[in-house]
Amino acid sequence: MGKRSPFEVAKEVLETKYPEAVVGFVGGSFNRNEETQFSDIDLVVVYSKLKSAWRESFYHSGWPVEAFVHDPETLLYFFNEVDGKDGTPSLPMMVLEGPCIPSESELGKDLKNRAQQVIDIGPPEWGKDVIYHNRYIITDLIDDIRDPRDGIEANAVLGSLHETLGNFYFRANGKWSASRKHIPRKLKQIDPVLYENWVTAFSEAYGGNFDKVIQLATLITKPFGGLLFDGYRREAPEGWRMNGSEEPTRAAVANAPISSPENLKIRPLALALIKNQQGQYLFHKSYDKVKNEHFYRPLGGGIEFSESGKIAVEREIMEELNQRVHVGDLLTSFENIFTFEGRRGHEVIMLYAASFVSASVYELPELDIYESGEVVAKAVWRSVENIKFENAKIYPLGLEGVLLEHQ
Repeated sequence: MGKRSPFEVAKEVLETKYPEAVVGFVGGSFNRNEETQFSDIDLVVVYSKLKSAWRESFYHSGWPVEAFVHDPETLLYFFNEVDGKDGTPSLPMMVLEGPCIPSESELGKDLKNRAQQVIDIGPPEWGKDVIYHNRYIITDLIDDIRDPRDGIEANAVLGSLHETLGNFYFRANGKWSASRKHIPRKLKQIDPVLYENWVTAFSEAYGGNFDKVIQLATLITKPFGGLLFDGYRREAPEGWRMNGSEEPTRAAVANAPISSPENLKIRPLALALIKNQQGQYLFHKSYDKVKNEHFYRPLGGGIEFSESGKIAVEREIMEELNQRVHVGDLLTSFENIFTFEGRRGHEVIMLYAASFVSASVYELPELDIYESGEVVAKAVWRSVENIKFENAKIYPLGLEGVLLEHQ
């Protein structure tokens, strides 16, 4: 006997698990006849009033279910302040495309209209500086695959290029973006010819032939000035300087100290810039005993093989905080050469905008940071002014300027 109908299961979940809810929307790939045996049910659940929104996952009648639980106000907040600013309208599209359960209602129609308004308005416009820096990032990735050392490095770069180039195409052209597997799906809807070129280029690239993916990147960036290396310039703030009496080495912190000279390697990292409504950012506060220095750095960690930066942020925040996040635009990248606890390190960092799925997290003054199931540190909300008042540092070097730009 096969699985029950996803709509039947969704109605049963709404009635039994969320009996006080006033309306629900059933999303998922089956709405587009694209489901697989591992597809899940996306269920948007709306109450009249909640203390805070939340997201949870569970199984029901053999179906994996992801529930996004809101009231009308939290739903509109996520439409506009989370997905709207992120550039990837996941929640509005679930509401807009999903059938209303248990039946059509005035509230359901109103929320669908609100979702349509968000979609019609479109994402925040990318400014010239964002396009400029992303052209450079794409060029850097392209240069990495022109003559890769081996297939492992090439595949790692291609994963990042797929995400970065897809986001660039959508956002630079004023369109809503997509991530991971949704990039080719959205391309197929918008531009079938580009979709075919995209699939061919990346398929051949993963087979070791990079010519077409290089041509693809050149084509997509051309209307905005093309690939960019020669002449690229990004100025640091005037205050980034040290006098002769200060520590001469550059300092920042990796997730863990480098244990021995044999382990000295360049580490690719993905960090999350998470901001609350008070204009504060979420940091891991730490201390360098050798320098006698307190400092703050965003949360995140190492990028694993074949993993994009966005996925790395999602995984790391779940591991560190046990919280889900929406990961938005790549804000910038850093090369960071540093010493921590007297040991040298070298990182290449991708910094992403991110926001918590659960709005209630923003009400917590601090969050536990976990490692192997045990609390090892605290994540705290701080503004740049708070950190300066504490006479502490912000790492990696270069981050303070980014924070000031996003105030």
